[in-house]
Amino acid sequence: MDVPLLTWTAAHAVAAADTTLAQLRAIDVPILPGNRLVAARQLVDRTGSELGGGNDLQLRRRLEEAHRTIIKSYLIVYALGQRTNPLFHQLSVLLSGATLPESDSNTASRDLQFELVVAAVLILGGVLDLHIGEPDLRIRVGDAWLGIAIKRVTKSHRFGKQVAKAIRQVRNQNIYSVIVLQADWPDRPAQPEELDRTLNALLADQVPRLRSQATNGLVFGAIAFATSWEWHPGPAVRLAGITVHTPAHFVAGVPPSEVDVKLRQLGANVFNAATHAVAKLNPQALRLTVEEALAMTHPKA
Repeated sequence: MDVPLLTWTAAHAVAAADTTLAQLRAIDVPILPGNRLVAARQLVDRTGSELGGGNDLQLRRRLEEAHRTIIKSYLIVYALGQRTNPLFHQLSVLLSGATLPESDSNTASRDLQFELVVAAVLILGGVLDLHIGEPDLRIRVGDAWLGIAIKRVTKSHRFGKQVAKAIRQVRNQNIYSVIVLQADWPDRPAQPEELDRTLNALLADQVPRLRSQATNGLVFGAIAFATSWEWHPGPAVRLAGITVHTPAHFVAGVPPSEVDVKLRQLGANVFNAATHAVAKLNPQALRLTVEEALAMTHPKA
């Protein structure tokens, strides 16, 4: 299912970055100069509406990734929300890593960030009984556990390898699980329809592997995750079509009723919660200059 998540502008991005940086500082997360979130904010603030329908594809790629960094960081911090959340101590990952994922010498920061994205989506979707635990996350469903094995795929030809790696994690825990895979390779299709076709084809190729585990009562399906962006030129670069793509293949029939209810409710709840989170941003009121944002990274002694 594809979910048109948000209408987003450069001003929203700057406000979201400022809010997130302030919240991270409030919980004593070290804010080092030049970190990924600050760099993303600087780029968005500097380009503003200039990009619009421009033909600078390299700049567009960098700007899209900057917006992804900001919106993921904002929604993660917004969803986790409290020091008591067991995932809270991992929030420093939002600041590490290279500007572009393909430039990362170590994928650990973005791998962990995607785990936090999945956790945030579940929390925003109303899943309250969420726990850290192998394979990556666990949800209490009645008297049983539902496992979530989470993997980033940085090259399309590694899709199957990441599914196999997730299956090994699930098998080691012997827990009924779903696999969530992020399509995060730089040359993935930009057009929503083509992206859907690509993700569905990659998932379909894994059905035999998934079914072999379904017969063991371990894996009931896999969900791919990706976002696509529709750029519209205007006074604040309106991104009218931030669409979340979540094609899924379930191989064990209908999931247990309690799981099925959660899956059906999740999409609508996430949409409503994310819309509310962005509505709380007042770009004009919250907007800071680049210099003011950078000053946040150098608190006076």
